[in-house]
Amino acid sequence: MDSSPTAIALITVAAIAGLFGFVLSIVNQKRVRHTVTWLQDNRPAEWQALPWFLRTVHPLSAIARLNRQLSGDPEFAMHYAAVYRGRPPMLAALGVSLGSIIIALAGSFAGFWTF
Repeated sequence: MDSSPTAIALITVAAIAGLFGFVLSIVNQKRVRHTVTWLQDNRPAEWQALPWFLRTVHPLSAIARLNRQLSGDPEFAMHYAAVYRGRPPMLAALGVSLGSIIIALAGSFAGFWTF
């Protein structure tokens, strides 16, 4: 049995959007590492004052917490904006990917198309 064109299109959209979201997440992780390195070099006291868990396991939350303390520093604001600029497109791409997969599976179970 051949796959229907709708199912192929949905799976292709899911794959492309998922790949795009994955690439954006890698770029965003690089920005987070760059910001952490900047904080360790330029603001070591504030960085060390954060809990160990935030610094090592979830540095994005540590950066968000430091945003409240360092809101007057324009250089930190630049790093903070760079980190959070890439998040909405990444989450949108992953949402489109997940939505396409859900629609493809729902249509397949409902009998609208086949894989």
